Amino acid sequence: DLSNPTRKIKRNISLNSSWIYGKVFLDRNGNGIYDEGERVLPDVAVTVNNRRFYSDKDGDYVAEGFYSNKEVILDVDRRTLDPMMKNSKGDLKIKTRKSSGAKIDVPVETVSMIMGNIWNTEEFTEREFIRHISLTTILLEKDGKLVKEVDPEFDGMFFIEDVTPGNYTLRFEYLGDANIGFSNKTIPINVVLQNPEEGEYFEGNDTVLMLVDEKDSSDETSDEVEDMISNY
Repeated sequence: DLSNPTRKIKRNISLNSSWIYGKVFLDRNGNGIYDEGERVLPDVAVTVNNRRFYSDKDGDYVAEGFYSNKEVILDVDRRTLDPMMKNSKGDLKIKTRKSSGAKIDVPVETVSMIMGNIWNTEEFTEREFIRHISLTTILLEKDGKLVKEVDPEFDGMFFIEDVTPGNYTLRFEYLGDANIGFSNKTIPINVVLQNPEEGEYFEGNDTVLMLVDEKDSSDETSDEVEDMISNY
């Protein structure tokens, strides 16, 4: 490998095969490029067509033994990453070339989780509440665009994973035909990390399921409803 003479290669690799190599690192500035001083990530499993190749203490990996002119899919086994990190690029389709290597660095980013609850009141029985919750969806938007969509659990709890830093709006929508609304229809959330290398949990994004007047389109929360949320 003239591009990297010190690279370790297995003796039984054919000259007709190809390889992929690079560095797994924590991309603190989000530019997708390894910059000097950025943290390298050892013992991360890089998968190529479901074959696993681990990064070493310097974050370097080598995936070899692939036939030329074949498209392969490169990804990271997330089970070998910190739960609050993910592969920034997702899976990549790469076409290899005969007897040559492709340098593909793997940037990893820190992510957070947004959590909250949709609470019940005396307006609904438990059965009615579960039925209405099953017709509710929760949207996470950024700059007016949908980022993620999740459904709440049967008890109203919800989780939104893999959220990168930024300003978001959490929106609750009822998909049924009943006059159902929420005390907080939208919640602004500013995801800021205290430590850029550690994800965080943003909790307490709660709302209350309630009956609403068809003519009432206000998103403001009354003092009474705010007291309900604080009591929980």
